[in-house]
Amino acid sequence: MITLALTALLGAAPATATTPFKIPPIRLAVPSDWTHTEKEGTHRFSAPSGEAWLEVDVGQVQARGMSAETCVQKITAGIGGRFERLLLGGQPAAHAAVVDVDKKRRQFASDTWVGCNGRTTWSISAHHVKAKAAALLPVLEQVAASLEYLEGKGK
Repeated sequence: MITLALTALLGAAPATATTPFKIPPIRLAVPSDWTHTEKEGTHRFSAPSGEAWLEVDVGQVQARGMSAETCVQKITAGIGGRFERLLLGGQPAAHAAVVDVDKKRRQFASDTWVGCNGRTTWSISAHHVKAKAAALLPVLEQVAASLEYLEGKGK
């Protein structure tokens, strides 16, 4: 993703203090001061300001022998929308962003990252107040960029 690469290369925003968080078989670095809750396997991380949150889900590929790229294609086709292909955790992934407007004309941005390594599927759904994007989007991108697959690493 262009924004992710530029943020990393240019240091456009200061790095946020993070804490490693395992959701086997993946690990993410999540903002240290965000609140974590879990309900029915979905992990939610909420900013102290209440202006951003993200949800992480992890699953397993149902069809044996499916390539990681085919898996991501199936996920994005099922969700719909315009996804940009990228690599996260060294494996195929995709990202989509949309902006919604509520009845009071306030804008809210939603970013979705999905990925697969041929065995594990995952999604990160992030939402933030659009007016705060300069501060919040780099944090959300930092979380997505930190994704690691733990399979085969003995961790």
